[in-house]
Amino acid sequence: MKRLARLTLLPPATIAVHQLRYVLAFGSHAGGALEPQGHAHLQSLLPWIVVVLAAGMGAFTWALG
Repeated sequence: MKRLARLTLLPPATIAVHQLRYVLAFGSHAGGALEPQGHAHLQSLLPWIVVVLAAGMGAFTWALG
């Protein structure tokens, strides 16, 4: 159960690092910089990543109980 909880943190962490990298490099123009490079598809993955994160948080809460 712990392993599953840890694995669910990987996709949100990956997206966070990716987005943070572009925000630090391009500031408020990060969205415009991502679009031509084909990275705009990551925005469609965010709802799924939230679901995975919620499942991981649920597993963690279950393990605490």
